Amino acid sequence: LELIGTKQGLSSAYHPCTNGAAERVNAMIGRYLRAYTTMQQQNWVDLLPFAEYAYNNTVHSSTGYSPFFIVYGKEFVPMAGIIDNIDKTNTEYSMQEWNNKMTECWKHVEKALKHASEKMKTQVDKKRIKKSFKVGDLVYLSTKNIRIKFYSKKLGPKYIGPFPIIQIINPVTLRLKLPSWLGKMHPVFHVNLLKEYKEPNRPYTMNVPMKHMEIDKILGCRKTNKGVIQYLVRWKNYPVTAASWVKTQDIRADKLIQEFQDKY
Repeated sequence: LELIGTKQGLSSAYHPCTNGAAERVNAMIGRYLRAYTTMQQQNWVDLLPFAEYAYNNTVHSSTGYSPFFIVYGKEFVPMAGIIDNIDKTNTEYSMQEWNNKMTECWKHVEKALKHASEKMKTQVDKKRIKKSFKVGDLVYLSTKNIRIKFYSKKLGPKYIGPFPIIQIINPVTLRLKLPSWLGKMHPVFHVNLLKEYKEPNRPYTMNVPMKHMEIDKILGCRKTNKGVIQYLVRWKNYPVTAASWVKTQDIRADKLIQEFQDKY
């Protein structure tokens, strides 16, 4: 594949648009099979060759040719006797004539595909929101495709995190550092599944001096731009919305910190 200039490109999870050409083919094959399968849907395997034949011999609007013609330089002719009234004439080409014909065809196909791609991109960009991230940024991850146990999926959080970005694979595909409680989840995601983490504009103001408050649980940890380690502390007898960031040296709860570190 390297000798002919083919490059491998890995797609991100839960984002079909990354591999749009293959997804489009799968959708068309599915439409063919859906129209001819039985009620029990057990004969779809037997119908695959016919679906393949129909797809490969259909002229595509984006190229103006059928896939079979683009590859072989001629339309597919069924075996004599299978279909009545077929054209049994066979036009032979010299190698040079075939090469000239295919070169002209491929140039037209390349130009047509580029035009179709630009047209599709123009339509998609009208609804696309550009997102820009860099390594080290904190982002929230959508729970749309994540299996997390909740009593009710509808009442569960739409996003979880924040999680740090550890690698930018390409402008729209990022690798995150995920906690162990998410299991062996593939940590590469499309930017459409991420949301920027923003610091609260107005930090919660305590009405009671902090020295008289008891720590209930450690919820998170972060490192500021100045290198200061802080923990997100939930206070006993206070709602979770009252949680605040506290420096490590101001916390007198080594056991809770150790439990948090062991968990994450």
